[in-house]
Amino acid sequence: MAPQTERHQHPTSGTTRRPWNLGRLIGAKPPFKPKQIRAIRICLQREGRTCDLALFNTAIDSKLRGCDLVRLRVADAHLGDDLAPWPALILKLEPVIHLS
Repeated sequence: MAPQTERHQHPTSGTTRRPWNLGRLIGAKPPFKPKQIRAIRICLQREGRTCDLALFNTAIDSKLRGCDLVRLRVADAHLGDDLAPWPALILKLEPVIHLS
């Protein structure tokens, strides 16, 4: 007997279609292993993707969340002729909570 795939009826159109995330791993993912990190870095270096490599290195080194990493600008990390320290950079990215 052939395996059945789940199908859900769309509430407005009445059509039946397969959910896009059926069978996919959702939720928290396991962290990269050092071997996987090296492989990604080598791949990005070989392809000459300098910007992607810098973003990947920053993500791994800082452990920032994806939403914070995407908001990061060069001016945030640049402090004169030097780089800003990580704690100052992370504080700059954290949302301000207003208590009223």
